[in-house]
Amino acid sequence: MKHRQKAFFPGLPLLLCLGVLFSGCSWLQGELVLPVKLPDLPREWLSYQGTILFQVEHPEAGSLGMGAPGARLELRINRARNFPIRARPIFFEPGGGPLPGGGGVKSAGGVYPYSLSQGELRLSFAEGAWAESLFPLARQTGSLDWVNLRRLGRDMAQKAPEDPWTLDLDRIVERLGENNFAGGLLALRVQHSLDPGISEDWIWGDPFIKSLALPEGGYRFYEGLHRAISPSGGAYLDLTIDGRGYRAALHGEGEAQVQLWEGLW
Repeated sequence: MKHRQKAFFPGLPLLLCLGVLFSGCSWLQGELVLPVKLPDLPREWLSYQGTILFQVEHPEAGSLGMGAPGARLELRINRARNFPIRARPIFFEPGGGPLPGGGGVKSAGGVYPYSLSQGELRLSFAEGAWAESLFPLARQTGSLDWVNLRRLGRDMAQKAPEDPWTLDLDRIVERLGENNFAGGLLALRVQHSLDPGISEDWIWGDPFIKSLALPEGGYRFYEGLHRAISPSGGAYLDLTIDGRGYRAALHGEGEAQVQLWEGLW
């Protein structure tokens, strides 16, 4: 049976409460009920024939449940604490289960209280990398109060206006964790030009990748993991880019074997 996109799951409030009760954390002291709005799907993903849902995550409470694009939920939070929220897209095959997970599909996100708009925390793909860069530190320390979050988000948007995922997030995580700002906090990942050899109508897990397209075909891929998914949902490509070259794994439809190829720069 084909998954249908619908409102946020009815059992989510219970999941939210259970996630809080069993987290063993004190982040609910002085609690505030915060409305959260999930993002709509990027235009580039609308051709997908399966279903796309969001797995909503908090750095301390963990998974808060799954919801449809554009859905709203309520989150109980400590009104005095800043924190990131991310929404990981999960692609479901038409009439089937989810595709295997992978870092090539980028999250949407937001940072409380700076992503508030009209009384609700609005998650977006534009702020996904910002939220992702703060997750490790928030999990480790439980507090981001000493970080100038507003400035970090602004500087990330200015440094990488085309695609925020071109930023070196590992560098941000490491330097924030060490409180080391020597040489600057932000740097762009190294990029390499490559035509992956798949149809242009395939859906990339980074919704901003089209901004890095080359006139002669292909893209300026930043180093890391990328995923492309066929609109029919039956096949996907995992592409790993590093300083030496690239490695590609094409997973075909049904029982088709995985096709592998690689190359050096």
